[in-house]
Amino acid sequence: MCTFPVVRRPRKRWCTASCSCRRRLPARARSPDKRAWKGQRLSELDEALALKVDAHLAGSVRRRPALAHELAYETDAGALLAVCRTLRDAPDLRFEMLMDLAGVDYLDYGRDEWQTASATRSGFSRGRVARNDRPDPNGAGRFAVVYNLLSISHNQRLRLTVKCPDSAEPVVDSVVEVWASANWFEREAFDLFGILFRGHPDLRRILTDYG
Repeated sequence: MCTFPVVRRPRKRWCTASCSCRRRLPARARSPDKRAWKGQRLSELDEALALKVDAHLAGSVRRRPALAHELAYETDAGALLAVCRTLRDAPDLRFEMLMDLAGVDYLDYGRDEWQTASATRSGFSRGRVARNDRPDPNGAGRFAVVYNLLSISHNQRLRLTVKCPDSAEPVVDSVVEVWASANWFEREAFDLFGILFRGHPDLRRILTDYG
């Protein structure tokens, strides 16, 4: 027969916060400006990183509005490889990791395709944009590639965007030689958006079938 030792736990001096009696624990003091301080701190870090980026890439990148405390830049297709190498190799930048790469189609960006003002009561109507009112599919700046970068050394993130010069045949340089993780990301963007990546070692479909 097995016996277990009797464990005597000390009696609680205070009730738990969920207790309904009058002896509730005092609420944990929280600094009222903690969230504001955090936002200010992130802003300071972003500005410090922006100064470093401008010091290395002045004239090669253009700053875009930040989203979720993440710096965003845009560059031209001709300068893409040089910019990516600098972001990876500069000691005070060191963006060693490409977290994600995404293709973007701006054909209908900013346009409302559905009448939504009365949708709550009557449901969605048919598409209100006629075919002859749609933008030119071969217009400039339709396709873009977005790179989400992470600096493990400095614990910072940055977003880089490059627009394809020709929308009829969107082509940008492959960054596989800079970040090996771009291999399958670029294949996905090619498969789903038709964006060609010049210099990719194996640019084949990855999600859909050739048949």
